[in-house]
Amino acid sequence: MNQLILLFLGVWIFTSCGNFGQKSSAIEYNDAIVAQQNLIIEKMLSFSTAAQINSASAENERKQLVEQCQASIQVLKNISDFEGNTELRDRGIDLFQYYKRIAENEFGEMLAIVSQDALDFTEEDFTRLEYLEHQISENELPLDAAFQEAQQEFAKKHGLPLVPNKYQEIIDAQ
Repeated sequence: MNQLILLFLGVWIFTSCGNFGQKSSAIEYNDAIVAQQNLIIEKMLSFSTAAQINSASAENERKQLVEQCQASIQVLKNISDFEGNTELRDRGIDLFQYYKRIAENEFGEMLAIVSQDALDFTEEDFTRLEYLEHQISENELPLDAAFQEAQQEFAKKHGLPLVPNKYQEIIDAQ
């Protein structure tokens, strides 16, 4: 009897390890990717709020955003294809890598500018902030569009309803 249980347990472990990162339904696959996107959005909103209040707490939030981006990228890399298709996952990785890069670079530079003494703030600083904000938005547009297109195609192919992201109104208001 014990040998039968051990055999069953061994077969179960072997077969479940082979499915690591595999999602059993289209909804589960989509939701796993969107959940990671939402974790990043939450950190981005926290960073944005902190940046308006206190540069020290904003720096901490920025570092947490970088960590979340890295963790979410890794989660997506561990998700298998869905019925041979990796487009949604791959476009998510592209977008999350972009978020990680701007959190590491542009957001850090922007924090350094806004955290300086008000008397030291120059017209060049203001111009640089405007430039960075513009570049971030411009460079995000094609990545976000590609992600949305991949999600729409995935939803259409698998008959999934698309619902607005719970954070979209907050993002649009900023």
